[in-house]
Amino acid sequence: MSFRLPLRVLKNSLFLDNMKFTDARSEKMLQLEADIAYFYNALNRSPIAELYMEAIKTFDRALSQGRENLESKTVPILEAAYTQVQEQTVLVFDIKVVALIEFKLIKAQAEKQSFEVIYALMVELYEAVFQMSAAAIHKAALLRTFLYQYKIRVLQWEGLLSDADMHVLRVVAKASEVELARLH
Repeated sequence: MSFRLPLRVLKNSLFLDNMKFTDARSEKMLQLEADIAYFYNALNRSPIAELYMEAIKTFDRALSQGRENLESKTVPILEAAYTQVQEQTVLVFDIKVVALIEFKLIKAQAEKQSFEVIYALMVELYEAVFQMSAAAIHKAALLRTFLYQYKIRVLQWEGLLSDADMHVLRVVAKASEVELARLH
């Protein structure tokens, strides 16, 4: 079952602006972002999604105004999102550490870092959240990294994602979720 985010949560982000929405496709593209997001099996995903998108928008605004205060403006919002994750799940982790890793991941994606850099950050994030190292974490991180890299590259080359591209991304996101579900 896919989770649907309110469109108001996803609109107005420079991170998403690179997708070159058309009116006919914009809702479809925004829904894709909601479908491929991972919320650690939290019961009420909306507050987490809203905080995460607020962090992305804050990061984008700070980036457009220069690189000053990116971390100090973004990390507190990510801390609030991960506080929600911790309160809604059985996971116990250092919220400040996890929020900082998530910030580094957002920054690496914005900088179009290499597959290896993003993969290492994904592994670090999942190990910090799940408090373990496991093959499932590495597999999920590998899938998630492919997902992000595929999306970024196709958007660079073509300016939009086809229905087939969106299907690939959803399948990869689901496969990543299956791997992480093994850890619960």
